[in-house]
This record gives sequence, structure tokens and C-alpha cells, in this order.
Amino acid sequence: MSDEVQLELFKKKQDYPVNKDIEDEIEKIEKDNNVNEKSIALREYVLSKIKSGDYKSLNSYNDKYLIINSELTRNIIKFVFADKDYTDEEMVKEIEKFENKLNMWLNE
Repeated sequence: MSDEVQLELFKKKQDYPVNKDIEDEIEKIEKDNNVNEKSIALREYVLSKIKSGDYKSLNSYNDKYLIINSELTRNIIKFVFADKDYTDEEMVKEIEKFENKLNMWLNE
């Protein structure tokens, strides 16, 4: 696609074009449209990481993802199919336990 077509797509749908030569023009459009500056900074940060090759494939996190996903599923099933109803306090304690596990995994 030409630069003009990609810019039109961006203006209308916010679809990010593939041509990196028009990134300055995109930034100008975003600022003119009052796009949140933090989201612009985040996009620039992510693009810089991609350009420099400083990122990891999701496959490298596959094991941790599977563990977290199975643990989340197990906890949801435990709450939904419990023989007795959880009190609010019990539910909060269980959720806090799971949150602590997630934080531990994410910090590894």
C-alpha cells in the first residue's frame, strides 16, 4: 500500500500501517486527535523494542502460561462447583492466596 493509503487507514480505523517511514506523520495525527500521551509513549517504546530485536516470543513463556492458566481454571472450578457457598471473607482469602501465587510467578 502507498503511504497515503496507509495514512488514510490509520486516520479512519486506527490500523497501524506497516511502512515505518510515516511514523512521524502518525505521531502528528495522534497528537492532533488528542490521543493519550502515555499510549503514544508506550507505542514508541514497543516499536523501539521490536526494531532493536529486544523481545521474547510468547513460546518462551509457554510453560509459565500453561501453569498460570491451569491454576486459574482450577481455582474457578473450585469456587463454582464447591459443595458449600463461600462466605465473603473466605472468598477474599482464596483470591488473595491466588493473587500472591500469581505475583510470585510473575516476579520470577
